[in-house]
Amino acid sequence: MYGLFLGIHCADGTLPKYKGSNQYLWEFSDRDKEAADFVVELLRKEFEAFALNIHVRQRGNQYVVFVKNKKFWKFLTEELKLPVGKKAETIDIPSCVSTEEFKDFVNGVIGSDGFVFQDWNGTPRVRLRIRGKQLRDRISEILYNLKITHTTGESIEDLKPPNAKKVYHVEIYRLDVYGKNAIKYFNEIGIWHPIKKRKFLKFCDSVRSRETGTPR
Repeated sequence: MYGLFLGIHCADGTLPKYKGSNQYLWEFSDRDKEAADFVVELLRKEFEAFALNIHVRQRGNQYVVFVKNKKFWKFLTEELKLPVGKKAETIDIPSCVSTEEFKDFVNGVIGSDGFVFQDWNGTPRVRLRIRGKQLRDRISEILYNLKITHTTGESIEDLKPPNAKKVYHVEIYRLDVYGKNAIKYFNEIGIWHPIKKRKFLKFCDSVRSRETGTPR
């Protein structure tokens, strides 16, 4: 029931952990206003019973969707068992996600933390880069069961948080779906993020134009 929301949360959502009093806050952030608007509508649709007061504000180059609601916060943490605080390296598919929701969940994660681009031969590629090995491996398993061929890998990269002097070495876990399998991925799972979806479709149009010899 909440597969897409939970995927988006595991990628770009957060339940901040504050010292002292808990502010019962949920947040999502993205560079694109269209993505923020999509999440606002998703929250209204999926959690209509909570009558959420949803806000959007700009923070630097990010659009932040936030909800401050004790009942909603308790539902996420106590009923859905979502962790509070940092989760990037430890997050896994929440136990409340059913097998029937796996596709929506994958769409939520990759649509948020993934990106699309064209390979050297013009075919589309979908790539996921995250810090959580468990989550990457579980998504890989789901794609394998759907017979969507893909590759995985990892690398050590430098990470410098905003306004920080120290550079951290972090392990990044990658998953790539390309060529015909990227198109199969799109047809079976989809890309919720409006900007990335349009970009993917544009790449597909480019491939079709080249194969048929028709102008774009």
